Amino acid sequence: MIRRKLLNPATEVLDSCRPHLRTAIDSLENLQQLLAASTSRPGPARTALQTEVSELGRELRQVNSLMRNASAFYSGLGRLLTPDNDGTMAYAPSGPLTIRRASTLQLEG
Repeated sequence: MIRRKLLNPATEVLDSCRPHLRTAIDSLENLQQLLAASTSRPGPARTALQTEVSELGRELRQVNSLMRNASAFYSGLGRLLTPDNDGTMAYAPSGPLTIRRASTLQLEG
C-alpha cells in the first residue's frame, strides 16, 4: 500500500506516508533487536522470520531510493522553475538565457 503511494511523489502523498513509515521502522528495529538477542537455536520459524525481515529491509531500501529520486526530481524542477537572482537560467546549450521578471500576456485578433 505505502509503496504504491510512494510511486506518486506529490508532497501530500509523501506526508501521508510518514507515520506509516515511522511505525514500520520502529517495528523493524524492535524485531531486529529481538532476533539478535535470542540465544535459541534457529528453527524453521525463526529462519522464515529472518527471511521476511531481510525481504522487508530490501523493500525499505527501494522506498528510500524512491524518496531520494523524488527529492532530486523536485529539487531539479524547482531550480528550473525558479530563476536565479540575476535573472538568468543557465540550462540552454548556447549559454545563459535571460528571462523576464514579470510575465506579459499579449492578445491579438
